[in-house]
Amino acid sequence: MFKRNGVINMGKERYSILFSSMTGNTKELADAIREILPEETLDYFGLCKDTDPQSEILYIGFWTDKGTADEATTTLLKSLRNKKIFWKRRVLSESTSQRT
Repeated sequence: MFKRNGVINMGKERYSILFSSMTGNTKELADAIREILPEETLDYFGLCKDTDPQSEILYIGFWTDKGTADEATTTLLKSLRNKKIFWKRRVLSESTSQRT
């Protein structure tokens, strides 16, 4: 993957963007990633649950509460093998339920 003249070129590698979003913030991040990557190599865009991504590259976003990812994301992450994974987690504070 490289950038030339402001355009991201991923070669022939396919990718998926998966997310779990409690407040909508993680989905906004997923939307932003989707906007800058080439649509023609996108295999899947959506929730972490009920999917078996076949792409070589996975962008995974999820929220955590008390240090643990939600159940759907945990299940997904445990099932992945031989993938290039980029992930971002959103942390919720126990006392305020606000993003930190």
